[in-house]
Amino acid sequence: MVFKHRRHRVLSAAVTATFLANLVSFVPAPADFPGALDSEEPLIAAYVVGADGTPIPLDEVPFKSEDAPSEGPSISPYLLDFGQWVSCIQIGNENDVFMNYQFAKDGQIQDVRLKCGNDYYGYRHIKKKHETDWNKLMTAGEALGWVPESQGIESWDDLMAQSAGMVLFGWQNTGYNPGNSKRCAIAKVQWYRMDTFQVVLSKRIIVVFATDSDRLITAYPPKDQNTQTCYPS
Repeated sequence: MVFKHRRHRVLSAAVTATFLANLVSFVPAPADFPGALDSEEPLIAAYVVGADGTPIPLDEVPFKSEDAPSEGPSISPYLLDFGQWVSCIQIGNENDVFMNYQFAKDGQIQDVRLKCGNDYYGYRHIKKKHETDWNKLMTAGEALGWVPESQGIESWDDLMAQSAGMVLFGWQNTGYNPGNSKRCAIAKVQWYRMDTFQVVLSKRIIVVFATDSDRLITAYPPKDQNTQTCYPS
């Protein structure tokens, strides 16, 4: 595995709200489709489909480095650098934070953080339970001609982390379990042919997080892809 430096990133509610406000409702036509094909664009691109049906490019919602200028996006490959990998995987520092997200519902915003975690939540839990699922999804996209690097994705955990943030931001449905203080969010990640604007691959993604803390618990493509709702057990 190759590691590159990666600073913590945060999904800015204000910036992303402005970003979505400027997007038109989804009409599959070159003039309206965000990221429409030009001579230098890859043929296949991944989008998350928001609650209103608007496709949002997986790499264009502005995740931010904590010390980056607020007006620009900061997407770079590799979720963990070498030091973070050692601290989390080798030493087991559960509270190491790799990504900062926000979830908004009914006018309330909750901070959600992807932490190193352990066998039951966070990066280590997702790696143990769902690394294979994310690798399969990445491979399926590549088989269709998708170039993950064109959207700042170098490995399964990049795809997981960016998808999780996008689902929390543009969720289609959500469920809450008061018995264990968990909430889930679900949305689709879709791969489009940018010359025809046709969906060539579509996968629902579920993200589960705690409502009594800032922990992201898990993120994965469910085996039952027909499900349109989620409930965190």
